[in-house]
Amino acid sequence: MEVRIESMICLWDDKIPVMFLEFVNLLTLATSEEQLRASVKDFAEKHELDRFFLYGFGSHHFY
Repeated sequence: MEVRIESMICLWDDKIPVMFLEFVNLLTLATSEEQLRASVKDFAEKHELDRFFLYGFGSHHFY
């Protein structure tokens, strides 16, 4: 999967750099839409993803 970063990452919390790299790895390694959705949901629950990042699914992309 292609991962494109289109804006700056503000490091206002020490958790952000590690979380961001783990999340990019998760996105890169996803092999299907179903795996991506399940992985993002699981990651979000374990790492407070909603607290640090805005994200969502479009009809043909994840943003």
